[in-house]
Amino acid sequence: MNFRYACFIVLLLFTAGCEKDQYKYKEFINNTEVVYAGLAENFVARSGRLRVQLEWTKSIDPKVVSYIIYWNNNRDSATIQASAIQAEGVYKYLVPGLPEYTQAFKIITVNDRGTGPLVRTLTVYEFLDLSITRH
Repeated sequence: MNFRYACFIVLLLFTAGCEKDQYKYKEFINNTEVVYAGLAENFVARSGRLRVQLEWTKSIDPKVVSYIIYWNNNRDSATIQASAIQAEGVYKYLVPGLPEYTQAFKIITVNDRGTGPLVRTLTVYEFLDLSITRH
């Protein structure tokens, strides 16, 4: 008898404890879906004397409209339109005039909705005669 009573209590708790509104989250996203832009692939840095050449492969996401690169603790940036990237899909961007210290480069892809919170980051140790790149 105790076993049946315990099963009944557990079943009652499961049915009473579940919220019936499975779409409650939609009020927090204004009834729209969040679509993230595809990442830029093969993001690499080639260091030179106080300059860095960044290279990446175009995202396979057709909705990507631009790429934003940040460096110098996000104080400097450059925006490259996706339409500027050739058909082979590889783009190179030269960042000249860097001071001699560690630089973190971030690349963000932006889609046609303006969203692009996914980031790829590279850290480059820039020296006068020798540069080391870490992923």
